[in-house]
Amino acid sequence: MRFYFAKLMGLLLVAAVGAAGCAESLQNERIRPSKDSGWDVEDQVEDKDTGNQTAPPDVNGSSDVSSADAFDDADASEPAVPGVPSGVTASAGTDASAVRVRWNAVDEAVGYRLVRDGSVTVDVGAEVREYGDTSAGAPGMLGAFGAVTATNDRPTGVQLSWELTSAPPGSTHSYVVHALFDDGIGLASAPAQGWRGAYPVNIEVRAGGADWRAAGTGISEYLDQEAPYGTFTPGNTVASKGAHLDRVHLSIVNLERTPGTERSYQLRASDTHSAIQLSELVTGRRGPADPLVQWERSSAGEATGFADVAGANSAPFGELTAPSDGTIRHFRARLHYPGGQNVHSSPDFGYRAVNCAVDTTYFGQIGGSGAQEGGTLTTEALTNDANLQAIWNAVIPAPNWEAPQELQPTIAITAATVTAVSRRAGRQFWLEDGFSAMQVYLDEEHALSVEVKVGQKVSFRATHVGVFNGNPEVRQLTGFVVLSENNPVPYRHLSGQSVDMATHYYRIVRLGGQLSPTGTACGEGHTCYKLNYGPTGARQSVDFRSASTELAGGHCVTFIGPVIGYQGPLTTLPVAPAAQLETASYRWHRANAP
Repeated sequence: MRFYFAKLMGLLLVAAVGAAGCAESLQNERIRPSKDSGWDVEDQVEDKDTGNQTAPPDVNGSSDVSSADAFDDADASEPAVPGVPSGVTASAGTDASAVRVRWNAVDEAVGYRLVRDGSVTVDVGAEVREYGDTSAGAPGMLGAFGAVTATNDRPTGVQLSWELTSAPPGSTHSYVVHALFDDGIGLASAPAQGWRGAYPVNIEVRAGGADWRAAGTGISEYLDQEAPYGTFTPGNTVASKGAHLDRVHLSIVNLERTPGTERSYQLRASDTHSAIQLSELVTGRRGPADPLVQWERSSAGEATGFADVAGANSAPFGELTAPSDGTIRHFRARLHYPGGQNVHSSPDFGYRAVNCAVDTTYFGQIGGSGAQEGGTLTTEALTNDANLQAIWNAVIPAPNWEAPQELQPTIAITAATVTAVSRRAGRQFWLEDGFSAMQVYLDEEHALSVEVKVGQKVSFRATHVGVFNGNPEVRQLTGFVVLSENNPVPYRHLSGQSVDMATHYYRIVRLGGQLSPTGTACGEGHTCYKLNYGPTGARQSVDFRSASTELAGGHCVTFIGPVIGYQGPLTTLPVAPAAQLETASYRWHRANAP
């Protein structure tokens, strides 16, 4: 058995001698045995009862030595036992090829012995402070791929993610280090635990059947930034028209983004120690991205001479440098899509308001919650045929106040949309379908008991029609039925365009502008003004009639309601039909002082 001397800072054990004279002669002898002593570390003895290791008998055949005598006689300048290596560490899975054991130097050592799990591994020279134990238990084999996913919505590329069963590390070992001296071996160091780690796993990726390419080491995600880019259609510019005093609001509509072309992916894993692992095939594609935006503005009132607007790099965007005098400019967006596509949105004109801005958040009865209000707002034209044109075809132009004309046969109206309702509940409202529009103005004795609301789809049979100031009307009807509520109600936003009888008559329009400074009385408690609107240099005006006492000349007005005529298109008077806006419901306008 190997002999291990007592600890450096503990009691020293020396061979005991039986006689006092013999003990005295040994007082000045070193405890470290020499090479000529006739024993070595293999001669140490283990007490089977206690497990303690003691020195074998000395040359005189005695092992009974006084610890106190040994401590007292030790040379203070040179310990009587060899040093123990300190700072012993063993790598804990940081190296796949070996366990790296390190220790600090011991004075006078001529070498070191590394012991693994109780067995001698190697003896090394005095200059060595580290040893790589390549014979330690090797790590296990790399496992198979688990789930692999590829994204379809990332604009920056296709993100691959995967699970991979990693190789288990090598077995854990316990290491101690002994210092070797010319005349023996020192005590064991404190133990250190260590093991070999798994080999680095190299991941490769193959996209669309191309060659394998390195993706990284020890990773579980990979972003393919070379995935094909998608495309987009540039859409249409929408520029505000008199909606703001300080800017032109710019936006893009109908911008369509298309993702990139889909392609397949496969992964390959290797670690120089295990069999190569292949993943299943997955497919992915680059998602659509928002293009980079640069707004451009025309140099004058025509859609030519476009130049960049400084700092205009977002959509929507408030263009504060547009002419403050309300003159028109054209705007478009230059769009750059990552991957190289550069296009322009279709241009649109816009202008800043002067004095009065259109309230673009005001929609009157459409979408409201009042008793006669409802429906949903749309700029899309209706497409159904409710047979309203048949009423137009049946009405005979006539002077005002003539008795209602009876229809023979009556005319069936099916699923017409209610677009506006006046203050005369149950008597006056406007209808529209995909081909025509009509006013219902019932005689008082024929008023409906059913609540009529904007956004309803209604059916009935028209029995009598009439004409008032050249405007055709349904005067009497039967079988009125509400089919549904809150249907789309179309409107036309006018900004710079004239109110046209052929296009807008009896249909809902919205426009905003400023009333003329003074109005004139125009019957039944009403005052008539000119409502001036549109850009500087292309101003428009339309007759505006209202009985509201809250209106005054010079007020800013936003109107959304039906266009009527005075005179209407069926007048028999020798005057040209003219468009008129009338606030038969005060919910059709919003006004304020400039």
